[in-house]
Amino acid sequence: NSIPETEPHVEARLVLSEDIDILVSMWHKWFKDVDLAAFPGNTLIEWVTHNEGIMSYTMTLNNEVVGYLRYDKQNPANVRLFLAKDEKSVTLLLAYLRSKIDQSQEEHIRLPLHPNAKAVREYLTVPYESKLEAWKAGMIKILDPENEAIIAYCDEVRAGKRQPGLIIYPPFLEEV
Repeated sequence: NSIPETEPHVEARLVLSEDIDILVSMWHKWFKDVDLAAFPGNTLIEWVTHNEGIMSYTMTLNNEVVGYLRYDKQNPANVRLFLAKDEKSVTLLLAYLRSKIDQSQEEHIRLPLHPNAKAVREYLTVPYESKLEAWKAGMIKILDPENEAIIAYCDEVRAGKRQPGLIIYPPFLEEV
């Protein structure tokens, strides 16, 4: 197990409206170079969940925002969204998740991150394996048949010429 124990100063707290700008900035850091990713949005409601089976937290270290976690309450290894400020924050957030997981049930933490993202390559220093696959229910619906970029993207993914992006469902669509 290469994830260290959590530090006592890492805290999870409810997402506040004043957190949104930094969370949006972190989201762009993690997903700006992913071919397709659904941006959560700029309002509080797009970052919190009202599903009692899913936890959504701003993560802080000494009262400074260092990340965001949204994960299944019963299975914290099933992460719905993972954002961290930097390499040290990644380690802190992984340690926090590890402390929530019953080791007899889960050996791995599943993070919805795209392996081609620069932030993944720079900040995720623990050993990991990635799995990208396109599947019909996970693809996008083309609403504008004239949008050549979207049509080309879907055709190239379907043909195996391009890796699929990463669809992360917004909190209002999540189910446990």
